Amino acid sequence: MANEDIESIPLLGIYWVVDSSAGKTRLISSTCRLDAAETYGDFQVYGPGHYEIWEKWRKKTNPDPLTRSIARQWEYEDWPRGRVLFDNLKKHFIVYADKKVMKPESLRYIQNHFRLPEQQVVVEGDHHYQSRNTPGRLTS
Repeated sequence: MANEDIESIPLLGIYWVVDSSAGKTRLISSTCRLDAAETYGDFQVYGPGHYEIWEKWRKKTNPDPLTRSIARQWEYEDWPRGRVLFDNLKKHFIVYADKKVMKPESLRYIQNHFRLPEQQVVVEGDHHYQSRNTPGRLTS
């Protein structure tokens, strides 16, 4: 498969929207390609959860020093978070999001990051995703 083909495959995973110490709002995520996802009932999902990945980042297993620093300064539920999965029956992606990031520009940024086709995306809230902090604006 050519690189451009691989780079167009949608991603599934988990994400956070955080303000870094540098004063910039960032999207940090842990992902897998749709074609490498796990099957969970009628869905394709990225297996690990938010807590598991956050703890992994704290223990220096992530090569990105800024992500590691954020994970060490905050708890995983401090910043808005969400998950992207694929519904095999309805043939669309579901973006679960904290209500604090359900703004058009933030959702567009998340959708672009996960390489999701716009016409196949449904956004839903989830009571599990409630954060303490409100981040700034996500911009390209």
